[in-house]
Amino acid sequence: LKNDVGFDGWRYDYGKGFNHSHINDYNSAAEAYMSVVEYWDGNPDVIRQRLQDASWNNMAFDFGTKYDALNNGICSFNYAKCKGAGMLGAGYSKHAVTFVDNHDTFQRNSSEFGGQGNSMLSNMKDRLLQANAYILAMPGIPCVFYPHWVTYKAEIKKMIEARHLVGVHSQSGVEYESAEQGGYQATIVGTKGYLILQLGNKVGGSFDGFTKYASGNGYAMWISSSAIPADPNAPKFYVTGNDKLLGESKAWNPQAIAVKESSYTFENLAAGNDYKLKITTDGTWNTAKGYNELTAKAEGLSADDDDNICFSLSEAGNVKVTYTGSVFTLEGKFATSGS
Repeated sequence: LKNDVGFDGWRYDYGKGFNHSHINDYNSAAEAYMSVVEYWDGNPDVIRQRLQDASWNNMAFDFGTKYDALNNGICSFNYAKCKGAGMLGAGYSKHAVTFVDNHDTFQRNSSEFGGQGNSMLSNMKDRLLQANAYILAMPGIPCVFYPHWVTYKAEIKKMIEARHLVGVHSQSGVEYESAEQGGYQATIVGTKGYLILQLGNKVGGSFDGFTKYASGNGYAMWISSSAIPADPNAPKFYVTGNDKLLGESKAWNPQAIAVKESSYTFENLAAGNDYKLKITTDGTWNTAKGYNELTAKAEGLSADDDDNICFSLSEAGNVKVTYTGSVFTLEGKFATSGS
């Protein structure tokens, strides 16, 4: 299976049927990338003993978190149960594979989220997404159930992206937990930032330095804004100016010209006109840069009362505007006084 087919890990079924020392035998011999055992028990101490039997060379499905935090917590609108649940709460998150449902519980067992045959009903959508947000925000190794993924792909994809962007992993720390019957909030520590999970009545407000990345009814996932990569297709800056430069319809519109490179060239400008311009970095006036921000004040450039860059040309030609984030320059044949 590993060498010929390409499997790199194993799921051990019916873990109550054999001694788990054999899991260590198999994994050591086959050098499995990972493995997980189904030992259907909600007591994390029982699971810990089975992991010890396997010399900790294994992982286990976290039935305790499913029962306590998800089935009896989120599904029953008792978010207080989200704190300290299952293997996560017992400190075994490194070996915990968390899940909302699986092939055994889904539509065939009373352990299904919401009760047998109920998890995918329309009135369960909000709670089902909250449960997925919980496992995808928390430490452990979350396992997304395929029918949930197919039905709510857009929502769950954003949750997965949030986890990856801040680097939440199986042993991430959980800080600042606030849990009560009506809501739950926690800050999870990633390798590249922080993730704030809000559930129930905790959803709301804002956090300095954080961006709400995934959200819906009763859940929100905020991540460190610094963890969000810049859009490579976003404009580097915007050039705006008076009607002599841009034409009457675009004059002084902050987003008049969106520049995706480090420079923009106005071609064949006429001589003798009074041109004015400034740039912004976000397409609003909030980041406007004018004469005072020029790195070098070329001869023939001046400022007006609004710090617009003012110039005319000694002869028709081009004017190049360059902005690299630290350097802001203009190049052209500018007319000087008396010329």
